[in-house]
Amino acid sequence: MGRRRVLLSCLAALALWSLVYFPLLDTRFHAVGAPAFVVSSALFGAANGPQAALFAELFDTQVRYSGISLAYQLGSILGGGIAPFLATALYGINSTSCRSPAT
Repeated sequence: MGRRRVLLSCLAALALWSLVYFPLLDTRFHAVGAPAFVVSSALFGAANGPQAALFAELFDTQVRYSGISLAYQLGSILGGGIAPFLATALYGINSTSCRSPAT
């Protein structure tokens, strides 16, 4: 099939699966939630398999390791570094709106 086609088909399947996955988790029934999680994990694994080779092919052989490392590090800084700040902000908004009025 090729790396690109596998990655794109898995990402499309994950997008479609998310429409089913979250309602299944909302049932709070473990017999439904556990298989939903297993399918989700399998799709993530299938998408992550060809990802490293596909990304390495984007760069010329002379700068391949530096290019993929820079892209990976910047992605983790921007993706993972912002998440704690957003979580703290959302927690602050939620905790102030859930307080009961003083009597």
